[in-house]
Amino acid sequence: MGLALAVAVVTTACAATPGTPNGCGGSVGGPSPACSHAPSAPPGGLSQDAAIAAARKVASQASGALTVVWAGTSEVSPFGAPNAGDSWVWEVRLQGPLEASPCPSGFLEVVPTRSDPACLDQDSGLVAVLDYYSGALLGWTH
Repeated sequence: MGLALAVAVVTTACAATPGTPNGCGGSVGGPSPACSHAPSAPPGGLSQDAAIAAARKVASQASGALTVVWAGTSEVSPFGAPNAGDSWVWEVRLQGPLEASPCPSGFLEVVPTRSDPACLDQDSGLVAVLDYYSGALLGWTH
């Protein structure tokens, strides 16, 4: 199992189409108070919908719609070091027609870094790691 998967992440299932159920008792683009943040996440961070929108914005698409597989907050950065001033991040798993090369063999056996380029795993997906408060892209993992 890859090291990125060993990070404690609170995840929630999400649908990709606005108005469809997001797996959190709400709909994508609508209120979903049960899934906006992990129960212990500090106040002031992005909502789940805002984090999904930020992830979609930074992901390059070739054509067609991206699928949001899950989105969740984590208190621990998958890059092994806290963010400047705070360690909370949003992680959003995307799949679909992304413009990225396939990941090299053994990519899950290496600790991810912020400078790693986006690469697509065997499911044609990746995880955008975003600043919890601003939505700025911090890096890519799986």
